[in-house]
Amino acid sequence: MLTLVVGGLYIGWYYSPLWHLMGASTVVGVLIMVDMGLGPLATVVVASPKKPRSELRRDIALIVVLQLAALGYGVHALWAMRPLFLVFSGDRAEVISATAIDAPEVEAAVASGQVSLLPAMARLPTWVWAPLPEDEEARTNIVAGAIMGGKDVTAMPMYYQPLTAAGDALRNQLIPMDRVRGLKSLLPGEFERRLSAIGRNVEDLGVLPIEARAHDGAVIFDRKTLEPLAIWPVSVLSLIRH
Repeated sequence: MLTLVVGGLYIGWYYSPLWHLMGASTVVGVLIMVDMGLGPLATVVVASPKKPRSELRRDIALIVVLQLAALGYGVHALWAMRPLFLVFSGDRAEVISATAIDAPEVEAAVASGQVSLLPAMARLPTWVWAPLPEDEEARTNIVAGAIMGGKDVTAMPMYYQPLTAAGDALRNQLIPMDRVRGLKSLLPGEFERRLSAIGRNVEDLGVLPIEARAHDGAVIFDRKTLEPLAIWPVSVLSLIRH
């Protein structure tokens, strides 16, 4: 059951390295500890040939309930924080989970006629662009709200546009790929190995920071086509141009 649940989520919504960026390993660790560790251990503790059969059935039933509760918690947590959108906005990208977009935002998107990029149960992570609105009042309210800890435009699907519409807004924010080579967080030879897997020249690539629930990463783009080619579990926030 764990293999089916975790494997399905990993292959679908948490494709590498979103599993790492979203911190899903913590939830899975709890699942494994309870279902595959605490459950069998508790069974060994309560099992005894001298114990009445009715009492043994009761104890085993309690252990099964505990294991099912842990499984339910883990599945719910992983499903709730599954990545829905990879949103480019400003000078970086952000992983938006299912819990980040509430019902009022969905209703606002429907009311504005923006229905092509709405959250959906079967939707896999999708790249979008979320520019601030042209209306000055709306723009000011969003920026002020984000500063005070409220929602940013990245969690407002009514403003989403296809990533292909970003054009120069994205291209101008890309960090030269060669600047990533000197990051201390990279292991010796890691840059070359990852670059080889992409199969492009350094001068043809650009990098954009991406923020997620647990960790930051780097999105590698083709500078010409602006196609996202890979996501590296390497923070490049220090390279953002101010």
